[in-house]
Amino acid sequence: AVQLSLQLRAVVGHVTLTSREATAWFVMDPHNVSWRDDSDVEGHIFAGSAALARLGAIRTYWRVTDRPLAVREWAEKTYRDAVEHGDPLPGFPDFLEREQRRLLQCGYSTKIAFLGVRVAQTRKHPLDPRREVAALQDRLDDVADALSSEGLRAVPATPEQMELLLRRSVSL
Repeated sequence: AVQLSLQLRAVVGHVTLTSREATAWFVMDPHNVSWRDDSDVEGHIFAGSAALARLGAIRTYWRVTDRPLAVREWAEKTYRDAVEHGDPLPGFPDFLEREQRRLLQCGYSTKIAFLGVRVAQTRKHPLDPRREVAALQDRLDDVADALSSEGLRAVPATPEQMELLLRRSVSL
């Protein structure tokens, strides 16, 4: 049997720590480029490139995976939208229930793009992960500012997104 060893030592918020480095993980805003003018798509690409250039010569990691479609969330948003735009038509609750059942049976998923940015190449506090991340806060703020700009609109990964990233990365 093959014995595998994970490099990961700790996770603090959206930062993963190995014995040597710290990586901050962000989730990129999805952009649909279907039916868009070529100049719009190129502008989006250039804006994303400019955001990454603000990081300088730093290692980045890209991870694209999928997650099951949040059917309940979809139904709640659809219902709220219908109510905000007037009274839903008779039979609307039945329609929503049928659509939820159909969507759950189909197994639809949505893509999620993660961007990891190495924020430290050496560990100053290897025995105290929280202290390590606290010491990196200025760097983390700078990276978050660069990645939140137009083109990427990336935000720090939530605990749920970090769990998805780690589960999908380990179970490839």
